[in-house]
Amino acid sequence: MNDGVSTGHGPVRQFDFSQYRERDWQNVLTCHESANADESRPFLWSYANHTISKIPVKSTQINSSPVTSVAVSQCGNFGILGFQNGVISKFSMQTGKDKGVFTVDMSKYASSGGPHTDEVTGLGLDVLNRYMVSCSLDKTIKLWDFYRTKLSMTYTHSHPIDNLFYNRQNDLVAFSSSELSISILNVKTGLKKVRYFPNAASNKITDICFSQPDAKWLICSSMDKCIRVWDIVTGSLIDWV
Repeated sequence: MNDGVSTGHGPVRQFDFSQYRERDWQNVLTCHESANADESRPFLWSYANHTISKIPVKSTQINSSPVTSVAVSQCGNFGILGFQNGVISKFSMQTGKDKGVFTVDMSKYASSGGPHTDEVTGLGLDVLNRYMVSCSLDKTIKLWDFYRTKLSMTYTHSHPIDNLFYNRQNDLVAFSSSELSISILNVKTGLKKVRYFPNAASNKITDICFSQPDAKWLICSSMDKCIRVWDIVTGSLIDWV
């Protein structure tokens, strides 16, 4: 029981992890909901030791905007932070040191648009750290060159986007939006939409994921107290809990 005393961390908003470095350094990354700037900072944790790391996450953006989304590379070397002001940065999971902010070269990619203009709500990274995908309340999904930290492409949706899941087995990205639909994009074909599930829930969709390891089904949870399972090939609802 808290008894009104702050524990130093607000409720967990998002978390991600990598199992490959859990014996070497901290491998879990969290961001938190809090009106207190110190409690809304991202934190590193060690799954092997079941402890929070003493190493702080360093980013030039942390003091200017709350962190609203996080991701960890499959190799466990990089963490990614998405901010309320639309900025995205990466850092070293081993040292916590900042590794740069994702930017847009308007001279080369003016047609792809600028950076996010609203809160970043989801992040995903492919298995080889080539592509990074982000979504935002500004109704866009952006494809980034991870190493160069440059924007490659923008997909524009009709409504604000709440959740995103990157399936590393086949480079498909599923996202849900405020009108309660779910869409699937193919990263390898330039964010081409391959499936669309309208009216996927009757209240806000809280999370989505692919079945593992076959990725044949799409699973979503929502605030209508339901979990739904969709068959990706046929586009039909096959189970409902």
